[in-house]
Amino acid sequence: MVRYRFMSLMMEGSKLFVIFLLSTDAENFKRDDKRGERHAYLVRNSAKRLSSAILDGRYMCELLNADKFQNSSNFLHSGLTIFDDIIQLNDRESFALAGYAGVNKPQWNTQKRANGGQGPSEIFPQIAPSMESSKLLVTFLLSLPLSTNALFGAKHFNRDDKRGERHAYFVRDPAKRLNSSILDSFMVSEPMGCVFRCIGHQECYSVNFAAVSHYGRHTCELLNADKFQNSSNFLHSVNFDHYNIKSPCMSNPCLDGALFCRPIYQQDDYQCVCKPGFTGHYCETDINECSSNPCLNGGVCNDQVNGYVCACLAGYTGLQCGTNINECSSNPCLNGGTCTDQVNGYICSCIAMYTGPRCGTVRVLDIYIRSEGCDDPGKAPICGKAYIKVDGTDYSLQERGFNVVVVNGETGVFLEARSFDTYEYSSSGYHLRDYLNSLSGNKIVLVATQDSASEHMSPAIDALKRLGATDPLQGNHRDSFAFAGYAGVNKPQWITQKRAARYLGPSEIFPQISLSINQ
Repeated sequence: MVRYRFMSLMMEGSKLFVIFLLSTDAENFKRDDKRGERHAYLVRNSAKRLSSAILDGRYMCELLNADKFQNSSNFLHSGLTIFDDIIQLNDRESFALAGYAGVNKPQWNTQKRANGGQGPSEIFPQIAPSMESSKLLVTFLLSLPLSTNALFGAKHFNRDDKRGERHAYFVRDPAKRLNSSILDSFMVSEPMGCVFRCIGHQECYSVNFAAVSHYGRHTCELLNADKFQNSSNFLHSVNFDHYNIKSPCMSNPCLDGALFCRPIYQQDDYQCVCKPGFTGHYCETDINECSSNPCLNGGVCNDQVNGYVCACLAGYTGLQCGTNINECSSNPCLNGGTCTDQVNGYICSCIAMYTGPRCGTVRVLDIYIRSEGCDDPGKAPICGKAYIKVDGTDYSLQERGFNVVVVNGETGVFLEARSFDTYEYSSSGYHLRDYLNSLSGNKIVLVATQDSASEHMSPAIDALKRLGATDPLQGNHRDSFAFAGYAGVNKPQWITQKRAARYLGPSEIFPQISLSINQ
């Protein structure tokens, strides 16, 4: 059942506008596929009649198979007829008509008119529709004596100045309801009545129409939203049908990058509202956030939807790789070492006793002691030299007699080098004794003789034993002697010595001395 209720119908001079869907029989009407309709203006000529073959003459209306342009000789003046009384409208009268363009007229043809101030004109024909059941078309003229918005709210209807109209399709979605703010709710007899109430409201975009009637009346809900921009609230319903103004959004033109399709009803157009990170008419383009080269310090940018991810080089972190990772924050340096942060690493400055990347290894002194006597094989001149090297540096004074080098046992730092000529001077043995006895604590004492040193060394024998030397210590003329001792109380395992007779030298030792805090 379809009812038509016109709030008002105004004419422009002698023109009536007729519009219907493509399902009409009238093949000679203008076809507009874009808008899915056929339409025509019917222009009234007062007191005129075309004498032609009559297709149908019922209902006080003659349907002709000719027009006045090709039959001007038969287009004659006619006196006032009943048709003038039916069609001629006075100012601000209302007129409602339900007619049929085909040859076989249905029984539901009806009309009603009312003088100004006595309307509205309402008719309730029972029509078995032959048009597409999901579409209603509402059309009205622009030439209203009042502003269109004053009579019809419909500010969002499509305006067509060329054809002098505003129009809108209302498309039915069966068993659907849009859960949205309700502008107004009331009872109507049929969908068209609900649609016309929407047209009359400034903010109405769609309606919910109750599918089941209550004593012949249906609930009509006017909504200030449409299904396109509120798809999450457009739900299945067993009680309602939904009617929405037709829009190009119905064809789902927007791509996956769109949040929704926003209808532009006034222009029969649409706008794709893109998700963050997309652009383009259809939201088809993923914005390349890497185009601005946001990643710092050699980071590689990977474009994402509405963002980017920087793959940072080792040693950097942060959204844009702008932060140098502080590798010292975990305190990697051991044994009192000082950490200095580097890019993707660190440097530990160790105290003297320790070494290694993290100062985790006790430092071992590389010691080399060589005592060359006289007449040792391969020597030229005949009498050789005394060498005392610590980590490759020779600290020996290379004088005749005893050469002594003292090193800090905790830090490995060279402290002092002395020499005592126990070959030439008898007092030198006593001076050597006194010097060795003066050494105490965590000190490494390294000794090498050169040329000949045995003649006056006897006063210093006990002093050498105090440093860890063992008998036999008293040597012979021009022999060689090498010794590594310790001045502290707790003697380490690395104490060593070597003596070689004349012609059998040189004497060499290679002690690996680990630094310690022992005393």
